[in-house]
Amino acid sequence: VKEAFPVGEELAQDGFAFDQKWVTLAPIIAMGAAAPGEEPLPSLRMDKEAISTGPEEWQGPEDLSAEVRLSLTETSLRVSVRVFDDLLVRDYHSDPFENDCVELYFDTRPEADQGKLFYSPETVLLFVKPPTPAQPEAAFVPLSGLPPKMDGVSVTGQREPDGYSLQLDVPLKAFEGPDGKQLPRFGFDVAVDDCDEPGWRQTQMIWAGYRDNYLDPSRFGVVQLAGKVPPGARRLTVR
Repeated sequence: VKEAFPVGEELAQDGFAFDQKWVTLAPIIAMGAAAPGEEPLPSLRMDKEAISTGPEEWQGPEDLSAEVRLSLTETSLRVSVRVFDDLLVRDYHSDPFENDCVELYFDTRPEADQGKLFYSPETVLLFVKPPTPAQPEAAFVPLSGLPPKMDGVSVTGQREPDGYSLQLDVPLKAFEGPDGKQLPRFGFDVAVDDCDEPGWRQTQMIWAGYRDNYLDPSRFGVVQLAGKVPPGARRLTVR
């Protein structure tokens, strides 16, 4: 459930003269776990309920849907995305989001600052481009550069009969706080863009946030790096 709503004390009868703050509820998930040599179960599944743009254009799960797995390796946090898309389009002459791509959002600020409504150097958006016959290598483009602690991010990908797969590895140092210790959790979101024609995004799915994620990180979801998360857990942020 994606929720953001105003709370406040009314001071007058008109609709504007009152103190107001916004409460945001962000879903919390745990890292995927698996036995040695096995794939972790999907952390997230994105289908009809995740559509934020173009519901009238969506033709079903084979047109656009996705599974996302988050796991830890010895050196990185790995985000594996399996996208089901019956027509791949990738055109370097258009913005990444006006083609088929995956948008990955990370908020690696100290925990007290996560969920604030402004971007900072430790709040990162990556547009990840799938491999296609014309562009056989997966690639990523940051919205506005990467902080030094995210140096070493890498991506691989492959085409599938019914879409594509991407694997992004982010160095574990990216999830350290100012004291050098691992953050207990970080902000995260994922969006999948579907373009059957270059330069026109027909449909977009987003896990936790909204279409303005690129401006406002306050609605990102949360990934807990260790321990269990109760079903339906939410982070409440007042701003």
